[in-house]
Amino acid sequence: MKVVIKERECSYESDFPKGWKFISGDEFKYPVTINGHLCFIKRFKSKRPENISGWQLMTTLKGLNVQGFPRIYDIVNAQENGRNVNYVFYEYLDGETLDKLIEARKEIDLQLLSDGIFQSFETLKEHGYWFIDFCEKNIFCTDTKYFLVDIDSTQEISEPLDNGAFGNKDYWILVFDFYRKILGEKLQLSSINGINFNYLQLVFLLLRLKLFYGENYREYNAHELFDKLPASLNDLSPAYRDFFYKALNDKDTPFSNSDLGELKALVKKTIIDYDGSPASPSKADEPFIEYFKADAKEDSDGIYHVKSQKPFTVSWYVQNANQIELLKNGEHFKDIEEIKGSEQFSERAYDGKSKEIKYTLRTGEGSISNEKSLTIIVESEQVPELQLPIVKTFIADKKMIGIGEPFKLSWTVYNSGDIELLKNGVVSRRIFEHEGNISLTSTVNDVKQKKIVYELQAYNSAGKIKSDPLEISVLSQEPPPVKSDLTKKILIGAGALLLLFLAILFYPKKKAAVEMFSQTTVTDGDTVVFAGKNLPSKEDIEVDFNYARADILSQSDDKLVVKVPALADLSDHVKVKVYVKNILLAIKDSVTYLRRRKDLPAATTPLPVAIDSTFTPTDTTTVAVLTPKTRDNKIDKNGKTKTTKSKSNKKEVVQVVEAQQPTVQEEPKKPAINMHDYISVSANDDYKHKLFGGVTKLAVILNNKSDYDIQSATVEISYLKGDKVVKTETVKFATVKAKSSASMGAPGSGKGSKVATKLLSVSTKEFGNQ
Repeated sequence: MKVVIKERECSYESDFPKGWKFISGDEFKYPVTINGHLCFIKRFKSKRPENISGWQLMTTLKGLNVQGFPRIYDIVNAQENGRNVNYVFYEYLDGETLDKLIEARKEIDLQLLSDGIFQSFETLKEHGYWFIDFCEKNIFCTDTKYFLVDIDSTQEISEPLDNGAFGNKDYWILVFDFYRKILGEKLQLSSINGINFNYLQLVFLLLRLKLFYGENYREYNAHELFDKLPASLNDLSPAYRDFFYKALNDKDTPFSNSDLGELKALVKKTIIDYDGSPASPSKADEPFIEYFKADAKEDSDGIYHVKSQKPFTVSWYVQNANQIELLKNGEHFKDIEEIKGSEQFSERAYDGKSKEIKYTLRTGEGSISNEKSLTIIVESEQVPELQLPIVKTFIADKKMIGIGEPFKLSWTVYNSGDIELLKNGVVSRRIFEHEGNISLTSTVNDVKQKKIVYELQAYNSAGKIKSDPLEISVLSQEPPPVKSDLTKKILIGAGALLLLFLAILFYPKKKAAVEMFSQTTVTDGDTVVFAGKNLPSKEDIEVDFNYARADILSQSDDKLVVKVPALADLSDHVKVKVYVKNILLAIKDSVTYLRRRKDLPAATTPLPVAIDSTFTPTDTTTVAVLTPKTRDNKIDKNGKTKTTKSKSNKKEVVQVVEAQQPTVQEEPKKPAINMHDYISVSANDDYKHKLFGGVTKLAVILNNKSDYDIQSATVEISYLKGDKVVKTETVKFATVKAKSSASMGAPGSGKGSKVATKLLSVSTKEFGNQ
């Protein structure tokens, strides 16, 4: 078989089983010299790659020099006796495994061991893996370095711990016992991620070695040594609890570089360099901070990131403390009364610039005080500026055409809601795609005008923009053909096609036509009639009143009956447009638009009465009224009018009923609707994916299907890696007209491979914020 050893291809012939060893289901042989280089070869016959959890990591690291692991030169698949067999060729290391050194009671350099295995775990964390079978037999020791071996015993961090996984469980037990016996926490397998689990296992390995050599235990596996390890670690320093709590509370987040720096320093001080009894309880009563954390997003350096003015929560748990103080940027901020609690804060960043804030929790006083800090980066919210539409491209595939000759227009438009195609200054048709093309054909009228001028007109809430004019010359005959050896045949064929085309072109066709209604004033709910000719079915017809679509009540070949819609805006004039198969056939400007109002009841006028000024009538009061003299006109038997005087100043008693105020019926309010049901948001389909993860050239499209103008809307963008959200951003839209859409550029991301969008809030004049 062909094998690559140190970037050179070599030949290797397997001599299995001669000289091969078989341990724990693995077959291997070492040292094997290949092209002058010593190798360690591992053979996989019964294990298939898809059943080996670390196989993908081995493939990734093949040929690379990485810290903490022997180099994998090559992985080769071979056929032996009709079966697939995989060979892995490692760099050969001269040394021994840690369990052999312990068995021989050879001296162990704990600092070298700590540095080497911490580096091995860092490499695993960078590639998203953890080590399942952590134990002494999988640690290899040379004179100057310590390595993890058996890299196929690794698993992705995203996979939960599995107690049924093959391997040594000694250091699983110690971690679980610390949670159960020391912290009183019942640890579930899904409660902690694998790489943090490895770091806690390493602490117990170093402590076990320190006690074994320091207290001269006869047996490394003695129960009295193994069983006391959790309590001994707790007695060494209460600070270890902080790391166990952090691993439990941030189960999906590996320890940050800052956390690991603190853990390494703690191990060096309390275990590696400690010269007293590890079980000494001298520090057990000192104040210590179990945890101090924020619920914001934390980066790999342990720094939290929050949005300006967005609330975040800081929580803490402190032991053995009678005084707790919270500092902000080194200054006293407030006193804390509870040893375990949380509080919500919000910070603001100005002028588009982020700012850094440091919160510090301090316990105790003087030499027995303890403190822990959080660094918060407050990121200023970027409000996107409203931009006019951009016509990036608007081209034709031909600049010169003959009569009846087809041609194609293509376009790309950004940030647009509505797009219209103008022909010689008149709207020819509406366009619904922001990127696309359309095939057209010249007509006899185009020949008469000798040229056609096309323009693209794009709208959004920021305004309107036109493209540069696109001129196409129309000849009275076919343009000159391309010269070639087959010119004669081409001309004959073209002539025949032209005759056929003209025959089809001038064959009588039934074209649809619409004539506008005659009224100059319409009222919502009215019925208006359009005269027409050759009208198609109503599914192919659209009538708009200021972009509000009207209901078509009935339709025939020559008549269209439409109900005037109720408009959400306060316009008193409307523009009426009729489209047939998305082609504008009729338009009428400045039609007066009225809204229906219910008549108010007439007010009752009270009777004039003479009332004593000292008298106050009740709702119904009897008063004396003086009736003035009047003249009665009567007609006698001869038909003449005769005037007689009535009796003078007769006093009459009448009831005065106090006039009640007329009831004014209020105009019914518009019913509130959930605008979220009428708005959809999405990302553009052609955003770019970076090679190693990330998204660029992203835009968000908001489609307002309602009859109401949007004053503002906020959309959340989630950047996803698989199904996991790795980053979120927001963009804000300004005014978006009813029945229209708008698009807006969005921030890119260095993480994630796809995006999801969600409408967070929307504000309208009619319904306020939702």
